[in-house]
Amino acid sequence: DSDWNNFGPRIGFAWSLNNRMVIRGGYALSYIPIVTSVINLGYTLDTPWVSTTDGGITVKDRLSNPFPAGKLEPTGNSQGLATLVGQGVRYVDPADVYPQYHNYQLSIQRALPSKSVIEVAYVASRGIRLKSPGINVNQLPAEYFSMGTALTRQVANPFYGVLTTGSLSGSTVSQMQLLRPYPQFTGVTRTDPGYGSSVYHSLQIKYEKRMAHGLAALVAGTISKNISDLHTPQNIYNLKPERALTEIDAPSRLSAALAWEVPVGRGRQFLGALNRAADLAIGGWQVSSSVIFQDGMPMAFGVTGGTYVGNSIRPNVVGDPSEGASGPHVRRLNRYFNTTAFARPPDFTLGNLAPRIGSVRSPGNNTINVSLSKVFAIREGVRLEFRATAFNLPNHPVFGAPNTTFGSAAFGTVSSQVNNGRQVELGARILF
Repeated sequence: DSDWNNFGPRIGFAWSLNNRMVIRGGYALSYIPIVTSVINLGYTLDTPWVSTTDGGITVKDRLSNPFPAGKLEPTGNSQGLATLVGQGVRYVDPADVYPQYHNYQLSIQRALPSKSVIEVAYVASRGIRLKSPGINVNQLPAEYFSMGTALTRQVANPFYGVLTTGSLSGSTVSQMQLLRPYPQFTGVTRTDPGYGSSVYHSLQIKYEKRMAHGLAALVAGTISKNISDLHTPQNIYNLKPERALTEIDAPSRLSAALAWEVPVGRGRQFLGALNRAADLAIGGWQVSSSVIFQDGMPMAFGVTGGTYVGNSIRPNVVGDPSEGASGPHVRRLNRYFNTTAFARPPDFTLGNLAPRIGSVRSPGNNTINVSLSKVFAIREGVRLEFRATAFNLPNHPVFGAPNTTFGSAAFGTVSSQVNNGRQVELGARILF
């Protein structure tokens, strides 16, 4: 459907309090183009191979004759809502409209001595009607969960003789299938549903020192929180529990880039009268560095084993996952968090854990790179630049996220490293 209401205003201001301090602010409403593949139901068609219709007890179609009823042919529009009946279908809701992003910012910037500036800003955004992961709207309603094992009981199939292909063509079918909103389909997936929302708040501080007295620096720090409901829901009929921290929520981040012309050598502050031979060795060097420290991301948990009917089942939380989860990561690789704080939900129920939790997080980033460089004058118009760079100078490992599937033998253990060990790179280039 056409969406004609995409009014996108923008407003901003700058107020100079004096010759050293400025306040700036702004707001913008933006829209995100919808990129959705064309749904071609009825115009392309796969013929499913049905190995069994009674849960693996009896073999139905063998590989020697996988399609005894023949292959399915595209029907176009001729069958209307009966297109691909007995199979899984997907669709795009034509009522979905363009996602909105509201962005806000208010900052104070002040000039400091020695060609430096400090800025403090509040930056926030609000997302509305965001595109979410595809969901199966043919999920069994939660009010039937209490039926327990009766949901898996095989009963007479009312579609027998009407549906001639697919897993719904047998003489019996599970009770669960007949209680779904669209029992004539094995699945009904809504593609790119536009129901998601997000909220982001942050305090950002930046210090910038332009090159003066041989020193330049840029240091930025952020304290933030990012929340959304863009998760695969356990229960599509109740999306409220899906509101949680996003997978990219990092409460704090500090990054810095520094460059320092070492004040030693000819024409510099110390040993300015150094002879040419000594200056080649110890004069004219520049040190630069980049540093990143960032908190880890919130973690999502799943469950293996059991019998469930939700879209994506999460475990129950019965304790504090962060209990005992402190100290250096290398000391708790075999038990990264409190594994006893989780339990498998009873069969035919939903877990009570949020999609992602922040009480325990994956290992954060800790990166320090240092470079040492110098330019040698070969003759007029010809220079040689030498550079030695050490990546991950302290040789500090950044570990991967632990296993978060309850019921797995590896639950709570860390088995990977996501960064490289210390690497040293030497380089040279001639400028002419």
